[in-house]
Amino acid sequence: MEMKNWEKILLVVSTVVLAFILNAGFLKVEGYTTGKILSMNDIASIKLGYEQTPNLLIDGLRWWRGEWIQVGIAAFRPVSSYLYWLETHLWLHQGFIWTAWIGFVLFSVNCLLSGVLAWQLTQSKICAFGAAILATTVRFHNPGQPDIWLGWYPVHQDLMMNALMLGGIASFYQWFSTGERKWLPLSWVLFIVGSLSKEHVYVFPLFATVIVVFGQRRNKKQIPLKSALGQVALMFLTIIGLWVYRAEVIDHPRNPSLKWNQLIYKPGIFLFSEFAGYLFQRIQVKTGVYKEVFLSKDSWMPGLSLVFFVGIGATVKLRQKFQNRWVSLPVCSMVIMLITAGFLGTYGPISDIPGAVNTFDQRIVTAIMTILDHPFAKEGLRMVIWMTMTFYFLYLLWMYRRDYPSLEAFGFLYLAYLPVLDYIGWHYTTPAWFVWSVYWVMIWKLVYTNLAVKAPPIGRRSFFC
Repeated sequence: MEMKNWEKILLVVSTVVLAFILNAGFLKVEGYTTGKILSMNDIASIKLGYEQTPNLLIDGLRWWRGEWIQVGIAAFRPVSSYLYWLETHLWLHQGFIWTAWIGFVLFSVNCLLSGVLAWQLTQSKICAFGAAILATTVRFHNPGQPDIWLGWYPVHQDLMMNALMLGGIASFYQWFSTGERKWLPLSWVLFIVGSLSKEHVYVFPLFATVIVVFGQRRNKKQIPLKSALGQVALMFLTIIGLWVYRAEVIDHPRNPSLKWNQLIYKPGIFLFSEFAGYLFQRIQVKTGVYKEVFLSKDSWMPGLSLVFFVGIGATVKLRQKFQNRWVSLPVCSMVIMLITAGFLGTYGPISDIPGAVNTFDQRIVTAIMTILDHPFAKEGLRMVIWMTMTFYFLYLLWMYRRDYPSLEAFGFLYLAYLPVLDYIGWHYTTPAWFVWSVYWVMIWKLVYTNLAVKAPPIGRRSFFC
């Protein structure tokens, strides 16, 4: 099934229009004075690098054998340097608003590429439209993202490198899944140019690995596994070569300072933010010094959600198998309630409650009261429901791994955050939202498939009674 030309045009037009409506705040930069523009983060140092490069064709060659245009940050990003030089020149000679329009174009391209990748993974026109449209809402996803964010042109390198990376991923996926060899050279070009834009794209070979390893069952031998793995190996060698060259031309290149605990709690914060507040806690070990601790005093909440998920899932499975009146929602709900009470009575924060007695029966009663009371405190009910649904989503990703590229979608999402585990800032996590949009439409497709095929009959005498 292919998209018709009018459907492609509709996708492009609707995405661009909605991207403009939701992010039109960038037009406010039209009245910004030079002083206000220079007070924005990073712009003054980029302008300084621009002034040190009066002749782009000649002086710009230094970016290929040294640090990039932004003074003060030891990075090897020659392609982004050309973008920043042109944007600074445009700002100084034509006005800041034209620089902001470049950001809007780059943003629209990213949204459309989300739709393309969603189409490849789901083969659904609805999902393609859904991903592209969802991608336009990035401003509401990132806390602290300003209304004029597209006008702040230091973020444009993130949008450019992410467009190159998404395009390279989509091209590699198309090559591997269809065997059309014309897509492989395009994937290589986008991969290399993206790597020269920002080090973020150094994770590209891992994306290719996910496509090959998880997608080999659906490949239908269009591309031999040995050939695909050979391409991945060459990509890794390319990154190693870039890494070595960068270290030769820059004395102290900027690298993330990762610590082992960041690999545990940072993915949890980024991918499962609803769990993070219950699993991780910052404690003060001495005056002015904090550290992150895994398993806080509220860590029983994810466990409670897991009990709900297992209990509801077991109810549905048993009802489908036996069709017995004792396997009904009310009866199984009571069983789930007792299991949950036992869980909280054993592992929950019952001992933290003033006046609680540690005899087994009183702990169970206190646990039942906690179940009834806690969900309505601190948005607990919403979080329990969402965590339970998250377990359901992960279950679907695994269950349909042979029929759909569900594991690829989750792998893409994890890798989208891998380069920024050391950084916190809205512009660092912006690129990942274009992968989130693909992930969510994949989840929607799996939920729809699961409910359409596996849902038990609903009715007074079939499920609830």
